[in-house]
Amino acid sequence: MTDPLPSLGERVAFHRKRRGLSQVELGRLIGRSESWASQVERNTRKADRLSVLAPGLVSSAGVADQRNGSGAVEQDLLHRARAEDVLHWQEHQRPISAETLRKRLRVGAPTARGLVAQLRSDIHTQIEGAAGVTDREPRPTS
Repeated sequence: MTDPLPSLGERVAFHRKRRGLSQVELGRLIGRSESWASQVERNTRKADRLSVLAPGLVSSAGVADQRNGSGAVEQDLLHRARAEDVLHWQEHQRPISAETLRKRLRVGAPTARGLVAQLRSDIHTQIEGAAGVTDREPRPTS
């Protein structure tokens, strides 16, 4: 069995540290206090969606990601899409639609469709890996 998915607080802490931000800096970026950021990271305060924290966790990366090229921006967008998909599963017990993802990430429809296709491809790869599937060709029976 695989490890459980990280909580929202764990994801927030991961992204904050990855950006090199303190809880004070994150709080300032999103208009909240250091205490609020700390409580979210410890899962003692609920945040309705990762997008609540996006101004501090995603937008602050814009300058660094632009220097690293579009590959970094695309990877960050895919990571955000994965986080939104997890939150959507937790709330609705179904995968996120391209339209919902488009609204949450504020991207165009073609980008959202591409992200959803990548998310589904990743899921199928994980399922096949867990099931030990090595090829998709049916084996002849004797």
